[in-house]
Amino acid sequence: MCDAHKSRCTPLYRRGRWLLVLVLGLVLVILYYALEPSSGSLPSCLLLRLTGFRCPGCGTQRAVHALLHGDFAQGIAYNYSLLFTVPILALYIGDALWGEKTPRLRGFLHHPIVILLLVSILLAWWILRNCWGY
Repeated sequence: MCDAHKSRCTPLYRRGRWLLVLVLGLVLVILYYALEPSSGSLPSCLLLRLTGFRCPGCGTQRAVHALLHGDFAQGIAYNYSLLFTVPILALYIGDALWGEKTPRLRGFLHHPIVILLLVSILLAWWILRNCWGY
């Protein structure tokens, strides 16, 4: 990105990007801390309402809310996939922010086999949680 757009490589641009990420993250944390998901103030899962099947992300809003309140066991109980999605998401966020500094990690994360593996894990989780009620 920096080679093609030299004007975007300035330290001010990088600081602005960090500031934007920080502000958006802070706003999300405040919203999820303040709003109770079961009160109906947050959107519910459309797939669950229409079909009765839980999507891979069902329970994530309640899980994030519980984690922000320090209740880690309850947060994981709402959606067990947080055990593997949070670290993977952190890697991809890190790649988006610092990808040019870690080309080997970027190459690994964007490799077709890794993407296929992640999609397979997601589909397996989707099937398992609806078959066995996770």
